[in-house]
Amino acid sequence: MSGIFFQTNVYVFVWDDQLQLSKTRQQMEEDKSIIVYYGRLQEYQYDWKKSQSWLYGGRVCVNYSQPSEKKGYISIDGIELGYINHLSWAILRPLAQIVSILNEIEQLGVDAVLENYKKALSEQKKELEEKIKGLELKKSACQEEKFPKIDEDSLFGYQNILLHVISDLSALACLLYCGLTNMQYINAYNEVIATYFTL
Repeated sequence: MSGIFFQTNVYVFVWDDQLQLSKTRQQMEEDKSIIVYYGRLQEYQYDWKKSQSWLYGGRVCVNYSQPSEKKGYISIDGIELGYINHLSWAILRPLAQIVSILNEIEQLGVDAVLENYKKALSEQKKELEEKIKGLELKKSACQEEKFPKIDEDSLFGYQNILLHVISDLSALACLLYCGLTNMQYINAYNEVIATYFTL
């Protein structure tokens, strides 16, 4: 089994193929401390999966999309938090990385994590632009010689990543930070659910 759990204000990643949860399926579905989970329940002969959770008043989504690889993705305000993986842009992350991001959100707040992500993307954008410029100069200097395939692949990869980085930076520029704490979002969300919906 593998999953992310929330206990004593800390997110924890658990991965042990020998473990089975002792809860019933109904208890699992009702338990708010189980964020995402994939594995066997004692009462069933098949695996049970909770693949998605919305946290912090619906601002943060954790999706456990690839249990076989212990990977998923995390998004904040609809922006999937991506990263550079060699010469490509990736959103699938190991669950251990998602847990680190969730604990950062728990400690610093959603807006602070988004601001940190925006700063990191800005730095990556500068680095990518420098690499692209260097490869384009090298390519233009290869007048009669053939531009090496490895450099061509790198140039294409960096340009592709830059498009993703710019896209996320544009989305982040549109967000308005209102300075609310995590608990204010959570309380407002819970109040809306209690007022307008039946559980």
